[in-house]
Amino acid sequence: MPRAVLVGVGRLTQRRPEKLDDADDAVRLSAKAARLALQDAAVGTDDVDAVYFIDMFGEGRVFPRKGPTYNDPAKDVAKELGLHKVKPENLFKGPVGGNTPQASVNMIAERIANGEVECALITGAEALDTYTLGRKKKLQPRADVERTNEAEKVMRWGDTEEKGQVWGKKLKMSSSQDVIHGIAQMPPSYALLEQGLRHSDGVSEEDRRISNAKLFSGYNKVASASENKDQSWFPAAHSVEEIATASNDNRMVAYPYPKYMCAVMDVNQSASVLIMSEERARALGVPQAKMVYLHGCGDCQDTAIRVLEKPCFDRCFGMKLAGEAALRSAGVSVQDIKYYDVYSCFPVAVRLACREMGIDKVIDIERESHRLTVTGGLPYHGGPGNNYVTHSIAAMVETLRGDPGTFGLVTANGGVTSKHAVGVYSTSPPPEDRPFERPDLSGALKEVQAQYPPRVCARNPGDCTGIVRTFTANFSKHGDLPDSVTCVGDITSGPCKGDRFIAISHEASEMRPFIESPDACFDIEVAITSKGGALGRKDWYQSTFRRTSGQRTKL
Repeated sequence: MPRAVLVGVGRLTQRRPEKLDDADDAVRLSAKAARLALQDAAVGTDDVDAVYFIDMFGEGRVFPRKGPTYNDPAKDVAKELGLHKVKPENLFKGPVGGNTPQASVNMIAERIANGEVECALITGAEALDTYTLGRKKKLQPRADVERTNEAEKVMRWGDTEEKGQVWGKKLKMSSSQDVIHGIAQMPPSYALLEQGLRHSDGVSEEDRRISNAKLFSGYNKVASASENKDQSWFPAAHSVEEIATASNDNRMVAYPYPKYMCAVMDVNQSASVLIMSEERARALGVPQAKMVYLHGCGDCQDTAIRVLEKPCFDRCFGMKLAGEAALRSAGVSVQDIKYYDVYSCFPVAVRLACREMGIDKVIDIERESHRLTVTGGLPYHGGPGNNYVTHSIAAMVETLRGDPGTFGLVTANGGVTSKHAVGVYSTSPPPEDRPFERPDLSGALKEVQAQYPPRVCARNPGDCTGIVRTFTANFSKHGDLPDSVTCVGDITSGPCKGDRFIAISHEASEMRPFIESPDACFDIEVAITSKGGALGRKDWYQSTFRRTSGQRTKL
């Protein structure tokens, strides 16, 4: 059975140019990283059979419109690179999700093992920093004009191709409830998980804040190291105190997360990986020292996709299943892994991954957190949307080449700990008697879902009471008080009793205690009022809350 080897990698961080018109769009940026990967492997363009483009996150965020800016980015990259022998049926765009790069490696390795493809290029980019600057200048993306014609009014970004192929299943990550109640963005959603986990752990706000700062200080140490500065979007070194303390430079984003604990997506970064069969690599003369093998992998979605439906906030069952499957199929344990890149959009994602996979049994995640990354993580290296893990994999390949025979593990997370992919790598070939396996975890997931079914979050709970189990607050760039506080908990009265609720408040008197006395705001009773007509839709209900007597009801 053919087995997959990673033979070429390329990474690029492009600082903001002096002139906006000199900036590369995402396709050109991606193509530059792809050329580096081809050069790294000393492989020609005619040797590539397939292109998998990691979908861009910036499509809807920066330029809201009915259609995507890029309809067929895989075809665009193939054109840019001159990949004339790639057939249309082998051009793909991946689904949205930070798990997609590792999931793509897993899927392509399976296709190689099945003899369906011999050489594939995985590539992606985000140019959100440039896009955001263009939006501030009131420029619009256009694909049908020359750059020189209307440079003052448009940016020549995008294509006019017909819609290309998308592999994988699209999952609904959010709903109108999330938008109405202030958790449509990732920081407040992950903050709800963070608070729920802290409550379950019985840890004070101050202790967890310092613990999270120590955790991310290791990531920052790697990103700011001299050998990584050119690749890091924010290479400045920060102390534990600077990471932990909200300040003018480290403003609060979504309580309890200040800026230095949040992934940064407004970057210009691209990365590519070239993967092929071992036989093809040898035929092309790729040196053994360049080859890195995928020893094991795992892919699994979580028991609930949306944060409001998660059965509990202190577990991530999909992450556990994917991690265990990757180690098991590789025939190794966490004790055998020397290098890690644990997905680090927010501290809670790292903490959950380390717990579920047993990494915290072999690494002190406060004192040795620099061992959890080879890039520096999403807040400091930069988190280029769905494509960050391509950077992780590229950096892991480079690291393992420098330390032959060791093992590395990469974790990838999409949504709000909703989708997971894990890979175990080494320069040493797998044993001949252990063929590649991409485990099917659907049965195991169903068993866990039967034990921990998704929660129902009431869309219109009416007037009722509830107990707060977790909460967060959204902050603007200015001001000591948040713009809003969002609570999630259990309904204790009315027709929806027993369901989960989400409610929001913009009232200073209601918000202040959640910021000034956060440890006292778990398990308190709140009165909930629901009204239709949110965002102009009669069938969309917004629930607001007010504290009652302060009664506390433990879990």
